[in-house]
Amino acid sequence: MKIGILGAGTWGAALALLLANNNHTVTLWSAISDEIDELRLTSKHKNLPDSQLPEGIEYTTDISNAASCELVIFVVPSQFMRATAELAAPYFVSGVLVASASKGIEKETLYSMTEIIEDVIAKTNPALVYEVVALSGPTHAEEVAKGLPTSIVAAADNESTALKVAEVFSSTCMRAYANTDVKGVELCGALKNIIAIAAGANRGMGFGDNSTAMLITRGMAEITRIGIAMGCERSTFMGLAGIGDLIVTATSV
Repeated sequence: MKIGILGAGTWGAALALLLANNNHTVTLWSAISDEIDELRLTSKHKNLPDSQLPEGIEYTTDISNAASCELVIFVVPSQFMRATAELAAPYFVSGVLVASASKGIEKETLYSMTEIIEDVIAKTNPALVYEVVALSGPTHAEEVAKGLPTSIVAAADNESTALKVAEVFSSTCMRAYANTDVKGVELCGALKNIIAIAAGANRGMGFGDNSTAMLITRGMAEITRIGIAMGCERSTFMGLAGIGDLIVTATSV
């Protein structure tokens, strides 16, 4: 599959490495020319020094090259999601799968990342035939880049779409699961950070493992209640996108 990745930070680079090793044709885009120049020169990301990016990845500052692929994955910080989507949307092709591997909620609208993408497409390219996918889970970029065992969740309204994208990511080191609870998966990815910050403060204050476990457990209960009130599936919060992502974020050093 021809895959465009929008965002060349550590997570974008790690996904480019994974997907290129899965024999997909990968184009990695960044708006920062120095970042792209360094990737072209070294085939390494400065924050992933132990990982070599495979040959064949195209590095570009021209968003049309990456946005015109069959699968386009947004891996930009959440505060840049709307602006990046506005740049990319005119180049989407009919039938495109548009995925968000970014986590967060837009401050002004309270939209999730896929809701931002859908909003932008509705305004700029309303006739486009497309599907959106949310990618989330306990996926530290440096571990994915090293080929350590990892799992990710691909969520789409259509189960066959979720399974298709999960297959794209599956490899000997990546186990990808399909889910149809897009909102639940995205809520998990955003809200777990609040509890993880509290867990970090708790550790810094020397309060020990008991209180960290309490924060994680009761925090997940609160996140689940919010999700159910918003129409999400309880099982999502007990899975990789929920408790899995919270554990890795709240306990990692």
